[in-house]
Amino acid sequence: MIKLITFVTLLFFVCMTSCKKCKECYFIETVNGNSTETAIGEFCDEEIEEQENKQFIPVEGTAHIECRK
Repeated sequence: MIKLITFVTLLFFVCMTSCKKCKECYFIETVNGNSTETAIGEFCDEEIEEQENKQFIPVEGTAHIECRK
């Protein structure tokens, strides 16, 4: 019984430390004060920062990617 409790406790801590942090990301365009959001999917860990750091050169207005929970 003690071995089982030890195993379950160890398994719990391994799962907690290996969990990925994921967020839903959106492409946001703003033209003449009007914003539109387009979901581009869920990204995890380093992918979130990569998406948010992408640079865009829109024809008009501004555009960026925002990731949130």
